[in-house]
Amino acid sequence: MKGTLNSYLKQFPGIVLAMLLLCLSSCKEDRADMSSLLSTVPSSAAGVVSINLKAMLQDVGCKVDGKEIKPGKEITDLMKKLDDKERNDLIRLFNGDTGVSPDCAVIFFDSNRCFLTVSLADVDEFCRFFEEDRGSTFTDAGNNVRICENVAVKGAQAWYCLTPGKRIDADAIAAYSVLKNSQSFLSTEMAGLFINADKDIVGWGNIQTVLSGFMSRSNLSILSIGMGFLFEDAQNLSFSVDFEDAEMEAEVLVLNENGKPAKYLLPADKINLNTIEGLGETCDALFAFTVTPKMVSKFEKIGSAIGGSLFSEIPELLKNIDGTVAAISSNPDSGGFKSINGVITTKGNVSQELKDMISNGIAPVKEDGKMLRFSDGTVTGHLNVKESAEQIKGSCLGVVVDLNGLGVVNGSIPNIPSTFHSLTFSMNPESGGIEFKLVLNGADSKENILLTILKSC
Repeated sequence: MKGTLNSYLKQFPGIVLAMLLLCLSSCKEDRADMSSLLSTVPSSAAGVVSINLKAMLQDVGCKVDGKEIKPGKEITDLMKKLDDKERNDLIRLFNGDTGVSPDCAVIFFDSNRCFLTVSLADVDEFCRFFEEDRGSTFTDAGNNVRICENVAVKGAQAWYCLTPGKRIDADAIAAYSVLKNSQSFLSTEMAGLFINADKDIVGWGNIQTVLSGFMSRSNLSILSIGMGFLFEDAQNLSFSVDFEDAEMEAEVLVLNENGKPAKYLLPADKINLNTIEGLGETCDALFAFTVTPKMVSKFEKIGSAIGGSLFSEIPELLKNIDGTVAAISSNPDSGGFKSINGVITTKGNVSQELKDMISNGIAPVKEDGKMLRFSDGTVTGHLNVKESAEQIKGSCLGVVVDLNGLGVVNGSIPNIPSTFHSLTFSMNPESGGIEFKLVLNGADSKENILLTILKSC
């Protein structure tokens, strides 16, 4: 699974877009077909992804009726931005002329290849559509498998090899189509993630295999070392993405070899929301995390294992911190924050080195009992601090950013409404492990966030 995300996308002709859009259109409502497709995915697969597009299409204003999709005004307007071929492919898709069954699709990784597989409502119609799209012809490859470039058809099912530079293997396709239950992905514990899914996108995969398509070997090695310090037996990831009105929610959970949450090796005490709420009423950005003596002790052990002055100095700076560290800020200038207000919960007797570091690098500090406070300027903004703190409730680390206030979306400036409203990232203790959560909020509370994203592209 080599290459980058862009290189994968360049391999997607109009027919693949059609397959992805139409074939995934009713995954939530047809679990029998999902099971059928998963039965042709080998249990050795290093990653599996499913997408529910019927709900997503309806959320962006489309009406789905059997094989036909009637785009709403917003999608019709967006289609005008496509080139003629892309637009014509989508029109044929919406008219139900692709031969693809409007059920489900599965993307999976196996033997260094990435495949998209779908069910076909009309095999001959599908083959004609693909041949016209590619200017090639399907040929008999044996074992009742027909191949045209990187697409294979057997029975009423099609497979597309998405991996750049890789050809589809007819023998592999023939083997996938006749897997025993004990050999298919249905026999794995992970199958339930897809059969019982209520999210728009659901996935599972081996960390090294999935990320190798987006990271260099050297960066993967660094990531592996870092994961080893944070998690015990981190082997796989499960993830989901859901699109709702004004909100996209993405969740990632690190799993061990047995499919359970990988044990998080650092203490994960929850953030004290009262500490955050005492910093002010409004802001443009908020961040908070916890530091405890147990965490500092863990850092000391890591430092001893790695060596180097940096890892020996960090525990010394943190040793008297015990609780929530939080800060709120306003729109940043070129030299840093325009204004900031923060607090560090301590056991008292904070080192002068820590106070000097904060004073010189962030803002002037003062001791307030066991609280070490730092402040520079008056913090204001578009975010309500109390409401933002609630968004990271239960987490051990959280960040909330007002995208409009920070001017990072569409080049917007403060006080000008933006396409998006805010972005929240949090790390949440989950069954001994850690769940990473990302929430993107749109400015229009009545518009599905997927349509907002499409409009912004």
